[in-house]
Amino acid sequence: MGRFDGLVYVYVDTPAQRLEWEKKLKEAVSLRVQRQEANRVVRLEALADATFGTTSTIGSLNTNSAQGSKQFAKPTCSTPLQTIDGLWLIIAGCQEGIFIGWRGRPSSMQQVVHLSGITQCAVLPDFSFLLVVANKVLVACEYSLSLFSLSAGTDS
Repeated sequence: MGRFDGLVYVYVDTPAQRLEWEKKLKEAVSLRVQRQEANRVVRLEALADATFGTTSTIGSLNTNSAQGSKQFAKPTCSTPLQTIDGLWLIIAGCQEGIFIGWRGRPSSMQQVVHLSGITQCAVLPDFSFLLVVANKVLVACEYSLSLFSLSAGTDS
């Protein structure tokens, strides 16, 4: 894991020395992994491969039974929002509009605002406003979490 690119060979005189080196290397790698996990600054999570089109997605999500299955473009922005109950929602913007869903439950994502060309979004929770930049215009949307009709108890 240094400045050398490629394999490093270590030669020892006896099999016992080789086992000792192997044991110490495995311990060092394990310790390094534990430290990286403990000091992680950013954790990446997939928003919803089924809702937003990515190269790894094969299927699509039924967003409306009348529409059939529909898949939307990849998100251009996202922001978290904590509910009064302490649960976390993810708000994601893409070219077709704003989607909201429960964090860690990709299948709960549903479209709540139909607005094209969204590039940025932010939440002002103290004022119940969602700020959106769409087609180079700042739009302030007042929201109520009860209007999103998302159920925290079921994964739909």
